[in-house]
Amino acid sequence: MKTLRILLVCIMIYSTVCNTPKRQYVIQADLFGGFSSPSLSIYDQTGKHLKFRLKSQFVLLHSVQLVTHPEKTLIGKLKAKMKPFVYAATFSVYDNRTKQWRDGVINQKFQMLGFNWTIEWHHHKLSMEAKLGSSSTKFYDTQGNHRLLAEFQLRSRWSFRTKYDMEIYSDEIPDSLYFLCLAVRHVVKRS
Repeated sequence: MKTLRILLVCIMIYSTVCNTPKRQYVIQADLFGGFSSPSLSIYDQTGKHLKFRLKSQFVLLHSVQLVTHPEKTLIGKLKAKMKPFVYAATFSVYDNRTKQWRDGVINQKFQMLGFNWTIEWHHHKLSMEAKLGSSSTKFYDTQGNHRLLAEFQLRSRWSFRTKYDMEIYSDEIPDSLYFLCLAVRHVVKRS
């Protein structure tokens, strides 16, 4: 019985430590996007200090650039591909650890209930999942034990201005990859 209690306490501590965010962001859509998809501003966890901007545009297909603020350094870019019924895109993310650009792909899987994307980036395979009707979208490591890496949640469906809260639980993947994927989810949700 004592061993069972110790095991339960260890599991609770492990789940608390693993699900403690390393970084948090507040992401807000611009009020008016005009004919293009609205750009997104990414703030620190207080929502007061602008850190990044996701600049979206539709030329023929969806395109996004991620820049730091206030430096305006390009650290990520995404371009949608023509694919019937589902969203697909190629992207590049600047990896600060290696000081190199790394390419990846994101593909939406066709589902009747919910949303599911596969993401491949520099030897990493992830999934981005959202259940139908849920305001939360989660990123999982699909190579390991389906570990939760990050998640974002829509603050309110009834707000005039779209806001998300993002929590990142791992340092394995650059935050910019999650930001680009949020831009994809934001566009797909609106269409």
